[in-house]
Amino acid sequence: KLMSWQDFCAFLTDMLAMMGSRMRDIEPHLSEFVAVTPPVLLYLRMMRNLENIYRQTGDRLRLQGIQLQMRTLIHLLEQGAASGGYR
Repeated sequence: KLMSWQDFCAFLTDMLAMMGSRMRDIEPHLSEFVAVTPPVLLYLRMMRNLENIYRQTGDRLRLQGIQLQMRTLIHLLEQGAASGGYR
């Protein structure tokens, strides 16, 4: 489930309440770890994580597949930037 910032804060408040923490003490530090990101950049980050996993496990077939997908996505981003926007 994708959460809005308010949903995330509510979720975190519930979790921290179980640990005895207060959201108002934690929220100023959240921006270091949580950021609003365009979906395409989120996909690239997930792909980089998979790339590292496949590299570490020696799964060459999946490594090549994820690298191909990343190159394609980067190419689409570059085309979008050249036309004044991203996809």
